Amino acid sequence: MSLISILICGEGPTDVGKEDFVTHQWIEGPAIAFVKAASPVAISAKGIEHRALIRKLKLQKTKSKGHGVKAERLAKYASMRGYHAAICYIDCDSNIDKDHKAKISILTQGFTNSGVSIRCIPMVPMAMIENWLLADAQAYAVVFKQTPKSPALPSKPETIWGSKHDNLSNHPKRYFNRVIDQFQTKPDDYLNDLAYNSRPTALESKCPSSYSPFYKDIQSLKDI
Repeated sequence: MSLISILICGEGPTDVGKEDFVTHQWIEGPAIAFVKAASPVAISAKGIEHRALIRKLKLQKTKSKGHGVKAERLAKYASMRGYHAAICYIDCDSNIDKDHKAKISILTQGFTNSGVSIRCIPMVPMAMIENWLLADAQAYAVVFKQTPKSPALPSKPETIWGSKHDNLSNHPKRYFNRVIDQFQTKPDDYLNDLAYNSRPTALESKCPSSYSPFYKDIQSLKDI
C-alpha cells in the first residue's frame, strides 16, 4: 500500500519545522511528529512555509481572511502538487474554548474557499504546541528515562496560562522550559521525540478541547 502524502504548513520551526537551506530537505518539527503518531495509516509528511506558498502561487487572489488565507493557499497548492491531504497548523494563543473554536472555523472556511477536494485538516493546539507536549508523563519516561517531578506535568495542560515574560509563570512556554530544565541530559531531538511518544489516549484525556477534535479529523485519513 502506498503512503498517504500530506503537506503541512505551520507558523515556524518550533512547530512544523523548517527547510534546510543547503540540502533543501524539510527538517521536521514536533507538529509533524504529532501527526505521524496520530495517523491511522502510513503517511509521508512534508512541511512548507507560508511565504513559500505565496511565492509558488504567485499573486493568486484569495477569498479568505486572517489565518484562513494560509489555509486556502495551502489547500490549493497541495491539490496542485498531487498531495492526498493538507494540514494547516496554527497556535490558538488562548486557553478559552470560544477562541479555539473561532480559529478552527477560520481555517475550515479557508479550506472551503480553496474549492479543492483533497482532505484538509485544521491543527490548533490550545494554547500552543507546548500544551500538548506537557500531556503525557510516559513520553518523558521514554525520552528522558524519568518522569518530571519539579515541576510535575500539569493535570490539565490546556488550562495553564501566564505572562510570557515571566520565567516563573504558567505560560505554556515558560512552564515547558522549567519541566525540561530539570533534566541534565537532553537528546538533540527531544521535542520531536516527546511528540512522537505522546500517546493519543493520554492527549485526548489531558487535552480534550483541542487534541480530541484533531485526532478525530486525522482518523479520516484511512478513508482516502
